[in-house]
Amino acid sequence: MTLARSRQVRLEISAELYGEFRGLLSDEAIRGGVREAMTDLRGSISREALPEMAVRLARVRLAALAQSRAAAGPNARMTRHMNQGRKRTGVTRD
Repeated sequence: MTLARSRQVRLEISAELYGEFRGLLSDEAIRGGVREAMTDLRGSISREALPEMAVRLARVRLAALAQSRAAAGPNARMTRHMNQGRKRTGVTRD
């Protein structure tokens, strides 16, 4: 699969999964899930089967991620986003 075709397949799979997971997961998480699924499957299955298998694998992984985040509660997401912008200085607060 060429790089251009691989990129196109990732976009198509992401677009399909956005409809299912938008509101539950960020666009970044969805794109990352698709990218990881394609990377994990590449070389293990035929090129023709890659798009179908990647969408299936990404869907299962994203569903598990959405479920784990829902179980963690709404504050877990807020805390994670607040910590993303914080610099790691090694200084702790008491």
